[in-house]
Amino acid sequence: MKNFPIKSALLFSIWVVVLTAGMAGIRGAIAWAAETRLYPIPIAGGLLKSIEIAELSNVLIFALYGLGLGMATVHLPPLRRFLSRAGVMLAMLTLAVGLFCVSYGVRQHLWIQQVAAQASISFAEAQTMTNEFLETTIGS
Repeated sequence: MKNFPIKSALLFSIWVVVLTAGMAGIRGAIAWAAETRLYPIPIAGGLLKSIEIAELSNVLIFALYGLGLGMATVHLPPLRRFLSRAGVMLAMLTLAVGLFCVSYGVRQHLWIQQVAAQASISFAEAQTMTNEFLETTIGS
């Protein structure tokens, strides 16, 4: 019975990683669909882009993410030490921030693809060119 907390912690960790990856995939798919299918629609797409309609999916994504994390706590062994609790909370915070940033990564990838297509260069060259542009423009 000694390995029960280790097994429970492992199940909790697997559940959290799979849940986060799934939510990140859904969030990325929503961002991709909005950027490639919804926003290019004349007039209506510009209006929807100005109100960031795709970002409203955050409410649903984070509600499902919270529900999944709540369900995952069944496998979480009792945490008695402060450092254990702080470590779990820090990991959850890091994953939530990463989940929030997925759509921005998708948008940047699509932007670089668009630059590559317009300039008729490879993706790697377009990435270098856009990185240099951003560095000279905003210094980062």
